[in-house]
Amino acid sequence: MPRITAAQLALSLILLAAFVTRFGRLATPNEFYFDEIYFVRDSGQQIYRGDPSAWEFYGHENTHPPLSKLFVAGGIAIIGAADEVAPPLVPGDGGIENAFAWRFFGALAGFGAVVFMYLLARKLFNSEIAGLTGAFLLTIDGLAFAQSRIATPDTYVLCFMLATVYFLVSDRFLFSGIFFGAAVACKWVAALTAVPILLYLIWLLLTRLRDARSDRRAAWFEITLPSGLTALYMGLALVVLGFLSKHPDRAPGLFDGLGPMDLLGWMLTVAGGLTIAGSLIGLIREYSARREIRLSPPGKIALEVALVLGVFFILVPGFIYFLTYLPFVRTAWPSTSTRTSPSRTLILRVGTNGRSWGGRSFSIWALDTRRSTHSATRSSSGPACPPSRSRSGRGFDM
Repeated sequence: MPRITAAQLALSLILLAAFVTRFGRLATPNEFYFDEIYFVRDSGQQIYRGDPSAWEFYGHENTHPPLSKLFVAGGIAIIGAADEVAPPLVPGDGGIENAFAWRFFGALAGFGAVVFMYLLARKLFNSEIAGLTGAFLLTIDGLAFAQSRIATPDTYVLCFMLATVYFLVSDRFLFSGIFFGAAVACKWVAALTAVPILLYLIWLLLTRLRDARSDRRAAWFEITLPSGLTALYMGLALVVLGFLSKHPDRAPGLFDGLGPMDLLGWMLTVAGGLTIAGSLIGLIREYSARREIRLSPPGKIALEVALVLGVFFILVPGFIYFLTYLPFVRTAWPSTSTRTSPSRTLILRVGTNGRSWGGRSFSIWALDTRRSTHSATRSSSGPACPPSRSRSGRGFDM
């Protein structure tokens, strides 16, 4: 019989405490608590019902991307189905009116955050004691405890950000990118995880360059190609950020109202693209002359790190982020008869809340299926929709 160590026993007790504190009496109170009135009532329940109005910009919770609200809807669906199959095993009654269903995945994410905290601390400090200490402190932390027990995005963000950093320092970049995209798809503030990602990749580049010993000098295209990729990443990030910062009522084009950051983004994008094109020409000439491409160790390392950044921390998170909008397409896209009708129209909007609402964060995509007088045409007297929202008097949270 395998012997149970003191560390394993301590970890088991911590995880048990985390589970009990997250799931114990989770359905109390069995009513909307704090911001659940927005995330559950205005989004989760409507997404569960397949109500297209859940994706409208005005009158609904629109301050964050939809993944956390999809988790709420998923909890309602799963717990509701389980209640029909085995009612004694399900706390509360049903799914859509059951607070346990709303909060189930949030509590699970709160428990997962404790697990990833243990793994991350143990990895960073190479110490079982450090891992146990981190898990214990997060288990008893009041804020993490409270957020794990209400249906808001914060508990998902914490869990996914910890998972992102853990897989990052473990050099498992695909999983890190997936969790990074999921974190941003819950709340835009998770994009700040890009800071430790960039710092770690820079550290990885410098340490690998230091360890790589070669008498061969890097060719010019071995330097310009990673540099061009980096400039392209930065430029595209600024272009997308500038486009998202425009208010959706203004129906902005990609080149409308360009500010200094927009211009800098386009300059970096063009410069990066031209640099990459020139580098590829150099590679082709190298191959034509020698019938092979042999990169120096420093050039190979720099190119690998640049590609890791682009593939695993831009393309993969972006794919995950926009994947969360598939329910929008399935639920809110009009039928053929509706699409051909001149009285209804579909508008997809991406933008911020606007200067009059505090200008602090980004809105999610929004659907307007109102009559064409509100969405298909735009009069000179005002915006397509009245500038009002259900959360009047409060600034947008990130």
